[in-house]
Amino acid sequence: MGRRSFENYGVLASKVEDCTVLAGRYSFQKSSERNILHDILAKLDLRPEHSLLDIGCNAGNLTIPLSFMVAGTTGLDHPECLRRLREKFPNGIELVSGNFLDVPLSRPFDRILCYSVLHYLRSADEVYKFMDKTARLPHCPPPPVSARLAGMDAGGVRWGRCTWNRSPAAWGSAGHAAGSSCDFVL
Repeated sequence: MGRRSFENYGVLASKVEDCTVLAGRYSFQKSSERNILHDILAKLDLRPEHSLLDIGCNAGNLTIPLSFMVAGTTGLDHPECLRRLREKFPNGIELVSGNFLDVPLSRPFDRILCYSVLHYLRSADEVYKFMDKTARLPHCPPPPVSARLAGMDAGGVRWGRCTWNRSPAAWGSAGHAAGSSCDFVL
C-alpha cells in the first residue's frame, strides 16, 4: 500500500465510528459481514494449535472471532486501526503496527489471512511483492501452480480465492489475467 493510502487509512480509522464501514463495506452490510467469517473458516481449516497472522486486521471484525479458535493470533495494520481493535478487545491478540511490506516478520505462522487488502495496493508490482513476501514467511512455501488454481492444500498451505499471476501465458489456458482479484488465505 502506498504511504499516502496507508496514512489516509489511519485518518479514516480515527474518524469513522462504524467498524463495518471502516472495513470498507457499507453500514447496511453489517449483518452480512458474518458470512465472511464462515467463508474464511471453511478455507482456513483452523485448529486450536494453529497460529494466525491477519494482514490488514483493521479494527478486528474478523480477527477477534478468529482468535478464539487458535492458540495465537497476530494482527498487523495501521496504528490507528490497532487502537480501535484494542478498544474492543484489550487482550489476547498480538498487534504489529505498520505496513506489511515494511514490517520484518520472522516467526512462523500456521495460517495467514489477507482479506480485503490487496485492492489497496498501488500497482501489480506491489501486489506481486506482497504475495512474494507472504509466500516467503516461515512455514508458508508457495504451493505448486496446480494447487493455486484449484485452491487445494499443498504442503500444509491452503490457498483460497487466489487468482494472481505474473504471466497468464505461464499458466496456459487456465491462467487468469494479471492483476485480477487477490483476496487469499494461507
